[in-house]
Amino acid sequence: MRRAGEAPEARFGQLFDQTRRDLLAYALRRTDSAEDAADVVAETYLIAWRKIDSVPEGGEARLWLFGVARNVILRGASRELALQAVIDRLACVLRDAGPTVDPADDERTAALRVAIMALPERQREVLLLTAWEGLTPREVAAVTGVPVNLVRVRLHRARSRLKRELAAREPTARGRTPSPASR
Repeated sequence: MRRAGEAPEARFGQLFDQTRRDLLAYALRRTDSAEDAADVVAETYLIAWRKIDSVPEGGEARLWLFGVARNVILRGASRELALQAVIDRLACVLRDAGPTVDPADDERTAALRVAIMALPERQREVLLLTAWEGLTPREVAAVTGVPVNLVRVRLHRARSRLKRELAAREPTARGRTPSPASR
């Protein structure tokens, strides 16, 4: 408990100065990395700051902080276990699903990827925001900070260029040479 007339900042500063090394050592021995230990210590002191009026005095404060740090570590471990369980379930589902990609689709996907990457960055961004994210030109304009008319122009140019690129690549994928007119 805070002494009468003692400012919370002074109480916290004193608590921090007296316990930081011990608390960090405690966290380092119980976590996988120095970064994790630093996170545990930071969260522990955040809780201490929020509850500064109920932190015990003297040596009891140190023990109280260890208890808080222990709970922070346990919550983190619990979250890690839950995350790992989700990852394991997803891995099982994906393994059981088996291969779903047709080799012909894989060729077309590769050609599409190459054609998309050949687009200028601004056209590619507008095209992908529209196709993959399902955004309208007005929404793309809001995301990119570009006037909606310019978005429409870039989208039109991207689609036209992509169509030309894919058409030029398709005959070669079947083993034929493209005619001069299709180039």
